[in-house]
Amino acid sequence: MLKRFVLLLGGPLAALTAVAAAIATAGGLPNPIATHWDAGGTPDGHTPPVAFAGGLLLLCLLAWGVLLLQARRRGPAGLRLTAAPSVWATIAFLCGIAVVTFGANAGAASWREAGDMTLGTLLAVVGASAAAGLVAWALERGRPVAPERTVHAVAPIALAAGEQVVWSRSLASRPAAIGCVAIGGGMAVAGLFVGGAAGWGLVAGGIATAVLLSALSEIVATVDASGLTIAYGPLGWPRQTVPLADVASAERTEIDPWSVGGWGYRKAGSGKTAVVLRGGEGLRVVRQDGRELLVTVPDAATAAGLLTALRGRAGVPGRAA
Repeated sequence: MLKRFVLLLGGPLAALTAVAAAIATAGGLPNPIATHWDAGGTPDGHTPPVAFAGGLLLLCLLAWGVLLLQARRRGPAGLRLTAAPSVWATIAFLCGIAVVTFGANAGAASWREAGDMTLGTLLAVVGASAAAGLVAWALERGRPVAPERTVHAVAPIALAAGEQVVWSRSLASRPAAIGCVAIGGGMAVAGLFVGGAAGWGLVAGGIATAVLLSALSEIVATVDASGLTIAYGPLGWPRQTVPLADVASAERTEIDPWSVGGWGYRKAGSGKTAVVLRGGEGLRVVRQDGRELLVTVPDAATAAGLLTALRGRAGVPGRAA
């Protein structure tokens, strides 16, 4: 209980307290303060101190909110808060940036006279954030990552000799599609405002980001005599295939995104991969070498039954699930 209390409140509060102490002891701060330095460490950008501190505080609270939300979902079951290391590292990084920024501006008459920002200082901030993430991981490492998963055995679908059957279902994620447009479009619009080579770089980055994220906004799962195929994105590319000869077992299961590390394409532990667009019904396929593939998809029972029937008809050996 004490470890969980420290995990939820101790680290974030300590980081925010460090920022408050840095502000209180910084002495006179110019208005605006230097918040950006060039490659040589000389200040070349500024922001009002209230806006700078408020922006970082908002980001810290958003990260903290993710941790509290996961604790509400997983805490009562005693499961590991998988978001804790990244949340602690994020908050530590943001607070570290705040501390060194206020320290560089302390006592300066104007933002142009702020102290230099060295590579060593930035590396220290990165190191501190990594250390915070490791501490959070150590506090939680003894807890189970996932609950005992409910797996529903499915009877094979009756197939006539030589009968050709295809099962296919699609699933789209509206939040992922909105995020794809918002992030990619935002970067592209920002690039048009910035202009020049940097601006066109942002435009290209926005387009690339939109294409990448769109691959996880929609999937189409297909089961036929060749096995299981998952086509990603509105263009149906890339594709992921589990050949029928590699299918040892297939079941319908319930998938909790928190238990596999979140939404999207996830590496959910040793030998386990998950494709998660939403929580709930999904298909679990175990390969001959023991690796697992979890896919959130509607009508998963039919997919599992058809895979089992096709595997049996082809004489593919099974494996204990």
